[in-house]
Formats: sequence, C-alpha cells, structure tokens
Amino acid sequence: MPSNFPRDRFDDVARDKGRVGAHRAELPRSRGWATFLWASVAAVVLFAGGVFGSLVVMGKITFGEDKPDTTITQAPVEPRIDTSYSILILNATPDEAKTAEVTQLLVTAGWTQEQIFSIDSDDKDFEHTTVYYPLPGDQSPALGVAGLMNEALIEQSDVYQMGDVAESAQLTIVIGADFAPAG
Repeated sequence: MPSNFPRDRFDDVARDKGRVGAHRAELPRSRGWATFLWASVAAVVLFAGGVFGSLVVMGKITFGEDKPDTTITQAPVEPRIDTSYSILILNATPDEAKTAEVTQLLVTAGWTQEQIFSIDSDDKDFEHTTVYYPLPGDQSPALGVAGLMNEALIEQSDVYQMGDVAESAQLTIVIGADFAPAG
C-alpha cells in the first residue's frame, strides 16, 4: 500500500523492537493500598448490612411502636383449709416417721383418715416439700395445706393424681428433706 505521507524519523525505527512511542505513567505508590482500603470498607458495610437485615427478618429488631404490656396482675390468692379434698402423701425422704407426722397435721386440721392416702416414694432425696394441685381453682386449698407444712412450696401439676382430675378433688404432698413439723 503506497503512502502519500512524507517520511519522518519514525519511519526509520526498526520494526522488531516492540512497541514504539507508547508512554506509560508510573503507578502511584498509594494506589494499591487505596484499593485495599475501599474493598475492606465495602466488605464491612456489606457484612453489617447482612447482620442487620437478618435481625430484622428474624424479628429481633422491630420498628415503630412497642406493643403495649398485656399482662394482667391478678389479686393474690388467699390460703384456705378445705377438708373436702382428698390428700395423697408421698414420703420422698429416708425418714418413714415423717408420713405419720404429716398425717397427724392433716387430721388435726380436720381431714379424716379415709381422705388421706400415703405412699413411700422411690425418690429419697427430694429437696423441698411441695404441695401439688391439679387445677388453677385448687390453688387456694393448696396454699392452705402448704401453710400447715411450714410454708411448703406449691405447684400446679396433675402428675400425682390417683383418678380423673375432673372427678376428684385431690392435693398431693411430696415430703422433702426440708420438712419440719410446725411447733
């Protein structure tokens, strides 16, 4: 291909020396660190955004108004002695005489021998004397019996019921190591 351009000094440069006339600027020294810094900042921002987003999705962080407190404060239940309940006594201590002591406390309070049943428990290291009641309405009589037992603990549970919970009114006393008769 013929060229109509006049010859100049660049026409005399040997073609096998590689690129000629290309000017490249030196990279500034801080450019590598700036790239690393921006990448680190971006990674931290993305990580924090991911954690925040996850907490929002899981419901750990909520926006807007807090829900109002819907807890209802109930009046304290007054203890009362109700001798219409049958009583099961489980002695969970190695001292067999404690069953007789509890039976005597109950008889003195108005229960009859026919209303009181006693069994030795397989567990002999029960820590706290506890009165169990099956239904929420049975809490007041359970507190009354717990008062006879030097303020034993009470707990709602039907695990020790001898019959159907709906058919029989029953309290269960598990004598623990902390039991000491009143007086």
